[in-house]
Amino acid sequence: MNIGFDSELQKYLGVEVHHPDNEKLSIRLIKERVSELLDTDPSLLFSYLYRLDVEESELQAILQVTPPDLLADSLADAIWRRQKARLASKKNIKVKPVQEDGWDL
Repeated sequence: MNIGFDSELQKYLGVEVHHPDNEKLSIRLIKERVSELLDTDPSLLFSYLYRLDVEESELQAILQVTPPDLLADSLADAIWRRQKARLASKKNIKVKPVQEDGWDL
């Protein structure tokens, strides 16, 4: 990971990301929430996965081959990978502000 990406992810997660234990901690926290939602509100979980833009093909593959007792782990890993990719894209792709009238904030 490069330093710019590290600092962006660190800001997002609130932990020092270049330390391997913190990545494991982040994934564990995601897994706990995924497990909770699998048990209490799977519809909400899948709504979150959609909003987090986890690829549908990846979700289908996970659901087809993952044993139920490992489902939360696999979904947490997919969420983690997507968020890392999203932050990398955000860092590398700069979008110019819209210059048309009516788009001022």
